[in-house]
Amino acid sequence: MARAVSRRALEWGWEAGTAAKLEPNALAVLQAVAYHAHPYTGRSFPSAETIADELHVHERTVRRAFQTIEKRGILKRETRPGRASLWTFPESARSKPPAKPPKPKRTPDTGVRDPGHSTRQPRTPVSDITSRTGKVTDLADEAIPSRLDVHAYVERIKRGESWE
Repeated sequence: MARAVSRRALEWGWEAGTAAKLEPNALAVLQAVAYHAHPYTGRSFPSAETIADELHVHERTVRRAFQTIEKRGILKRETRPGRASLWTFPESARSKPPAKPPKPKRTPDTGVRDPGHSTRQPRTPVSDITSRTGKVTDLADEAIPSRLDVHAYVERIKRGESWE
């Protein structure tokens, strides 16, 4: 599965790195950090070891480049003990998330979000449900039997008696 790459962060990293006249190794490390940046939050947390493996350089070279990038104020770094540093790109290097379409509103008559495109039928009130005997049964007026009494309840309904 392909992962999202922040194109804006890559472009911004290139422009900021060349404007700051970074050394080639530092520019390559900045591009690698930008490659790992989340497109919408602008946050990136690759380890020095990961970047060193990707660029085929020594880990110490990557750490020196990290220091250069931070000293020149190109990116903000948040150190996290026991974990890779968190690099944050400025707002101009972030993409805006795609707009979500608004949710359709519920209608009071059907309770369905979009009645024009729904296959659901409007809900039937409980009082309109008829039993097998043809009588209208209003379940809200009767007490609900316990699980043990269900069989007896069904038998009484079939005979036309009420549950009391």
